[in-house]
Amino acid sequence: MSARDGNTASEWVPTGSVTVRVPGKVNLYLDVGD
Repeated sequence: MSARDGNTASEWVPTGSVTVRVPGKVNLYLDVGD
């Protein structure tokens, strides 16, 4: 499982991944499919 933080990638959600929004306008993308 890899975690990536992005800012403008809030609309970009890969297949098999979940989008977690945390305070500070930082989105964490957890890859659970790969």
